[in-house]
Amino acid sequence: MIALIVVIAGLLVGLVMGALGGGGAIMTVPLLTLALGLPPTHATVGSLVVVISGAISGLVSHLRRRHVRPGIGVVFGALGTGGAVLAANVSGLMDDAVLLTLFSALLVVVAAAMIVKNTRRRSPRPSSNHDGPENRLV
Repeated sequence: MIALIVVIAGLLVGLVMGALGGGGAIMTVPLLTLALGLPPTHATVGSLVVVISGAISGLVSHLRRRHVRPGIGVVFGALGTGGAVLAANVSGLMDDAVLLTLFSALLVVVAAAMIVKNTRRRSPRPSSNHDGPENRLV
């Protein structure tokens, strides 16, 4: 039964990452803790494996299409790696309940921000003939 849960959860995470470009860590931690009963620290490490594999596959695909800005990627990646090392050391010192509570709070804040942004984007705007950068999807 556990193997079936792992297969379904892995496919679900992969589909979301492929369709939306992210979500591996956001989905993996709750799936591993709630569905498989792993401690949050182990689930966090598992989510890192998912993020790394998803990032590598996405990078290869975008490199082929020349959609990568290596300079920005290297700087952003180096800073992100430094932050990840620091946060991994701090989270290892936290109680599992505190870690899951902080993770849950982060999900709520991100969801609220996305809802607010999406609601503002869909609100009616006065029509104009100007097609400046603020009117283009990035």
